Amino acid sequence: MSEHTKRQEQTLDKLRGYRDELAKLTKAVKRAQVKRDEWVTRAVDAGVTPAEVARVAGVSRGRVSQIAPVPKAPEPRVYAQKKGDTGSCVADPDTVPTLPDTSTPVLSGVVSTRQRRPYGKETIFLAPMAVCDVLAAALARGAGRVYLTGARPADPDGGATIAEQVRAWALADPGEGWSPESHYLADPDLPVLRFTHTSGHRVTVMRAAAWWGETDDDAETCANAWMKLREALDRVPAFSGAGLADTPATTGRALWLRTIPEGKSYPVLSAEVRELIGATAGQGRIELRPAPAGERRNGVYRADDFTYLDGRFMYAALTWGMPVGEPVRWTGEQVDALSARDFTKVIRGRGRWRVTYTVPDGWEHVGMFMAPADGDGRGGWCYPNQPGQTFTTWADGSEVWAGMEHGWEPTIHEGMTWDEGKPLDAWHDALVSIWESASASPTRTGRLAARAIRSILLYTVGAFATRAHPITRSAPIDGPDPEVPAGTEVRRVGENLVWTEPGKVSAWTEQTAHPEWSATVWARARTRLLTGRGVGQERVGALHLPADRIVAFATDALYLAGGAPVWSDDGKPGRFRVKGIRPGAFEWPETYADLYRLRDEAEAAQ
Repeated sequence: MSEHTKRQEQTLDKLRGYRDELAKLTKAVKRAQVKRDEWVTRAVDAGVTPAEVARVAGVSRGRVSQIAPVPKAPEPRVYAQKKGDTGSCVADPDTVPTLPDTSTPVLSGVVSTRQRRPYGKETIFLAPMAVCDVLAAALARGAGRVYLTGARPADPDGGATIAEQVRAWALADPGEGWSPESHYLADPDLPVLRFTHTSGHRVTVMRAAAWWGETDDDAETCANAWMKLREALDRVPAFSGAGLADTPATTGRALWLRTIPEGKSYPVLSAEVRELIGATAGQGRIELRPAPAGERRNGVYRADDFTYLDGRFMYAALTWGMPVGEPVRWTGEQVDALSARDFTKVIRGRGRWRVTYTVPDGWEHVGMFMAPADGDGRGGWCYPNQPGQTFTTWADGSEVWAGMEHGWEPTIHEGMTWDEGKPLDAWHDALVSIWESASASPTRTGRLAARAIRSILLYTVGAFATRAHPITRSAPIDGPDPEVPAGTEVRRVGENLVWTEPGKVSAWTEQTAHPEWSATVWARARTRLLTGRGVGQERVGALHLPADRIVAFATDALYLAGGAPVWSDDGKPGRFRVKGIRPGAFEWPETYADLYRLRDEAEAAQ
């Protein structure tokens, strides 16, 4: 065999070897893809968003949808019904809570008064890393508070779900000298970890996303935005020296307490009344509307020009005229006995009412009221809109009045009214002024500071209705038996025993407990989505558009078909602004995954 032929054979042997190796790799890749697809399905089933799954798995969101189609969201409880049929949408009226017995006090004896408590922990920002490294860095720099920037910290080998992976990361060995205290791990997106060192040094570890949402900004940018925020707050005389607390909600309440005039106080409702409001108030309206009746192609309804409208800094426009003082109880008979003029005055004042509605004859638009859903296991809220459908719910006076303006006549069973005051005005005005200035900044740090101000106001409104948070505790598996409340489930995570027990409302939290304010703002936001005054005397909201254009509601956002409505926008908080338009035909979304995909496409096209 010639030398040339030998070289040819050697080359062919190498190629055969490469071919065999490639075949093995191809099989391995296929096995890996099968395993990946299995974990993608588990992640989607666990509730992780398709966008997050796609990012972590390194595939497109379309591929995630192919591997693990997101289950359709529950129907928005809009059913074709016969007149007079209450339908399965709403709960039995007898299950709707009523006011406590008249022997139950309506006030707790606790009051909100002026306080000027400072918050001044040394704070650092770090990229995500192991807990032991975070604590070592905090100790070296004398920091009592650490915010982790970027993506959610998690141990990828810690479990099948994101929640398990975050828990595994949080409960890993903190390092020599460190002991865990109470953790909050119920929300894997915003975990809170607390540790104490043998030296007495204490550290709280959180995510920077608690302040400005998900962002790819690095630690230096976030630290600069934090400093800009603190400086802006310090320039407000009432806020000077306050500093920043761990969370926007705590910061906001601490700042609010500083704005209460000397000698002024706001009574806190009794635990029973606060619980009633918390159970019946609801928050944002989240509703995916069914496709209109009409021609379908392959069973799918198509519309044109998907549009995303957002109420700019919505809650900031709704904190005026809050209910204050001791509430007055009303019976339905007392309300019925009022003159027309007095009835209008009472309903348009500050109050909450247990009411029954029957959807008016001829009604052909979205539902106006949030009603507790039936007990079929789906829970939540529904929005009855079929003529003849009857339901009972609690509603704010602003909602009752808006309903009457559109022909919805209430049957009032009982309620509470308050005097009207301005407990949040000075606080609101200062925050909005800072937000306006920061929003106009050309820098990234300025815009992040504006987002933080938005978080302060938004989360403080929610925190006025705060109940006790669950606490996650842990103990070494080979240590002494921990003291665990009776009936509590204990799990093993790594080398730790882990359990969750009820938290307690601190005295400070109770002093700032005003769910009547949260309920008022939430109700106004729901009403604003339906109908409200825009610039001048212009009326804006879903009820001022054809019903077949309303695709969905989402707290302060409207999703529409048919392009943007011609509504004026002067840039003030509460105005609807166009966040995005996806031009051309689109398939009416049948799931929230479909809806948010359209939203993202609309924003990208703007």
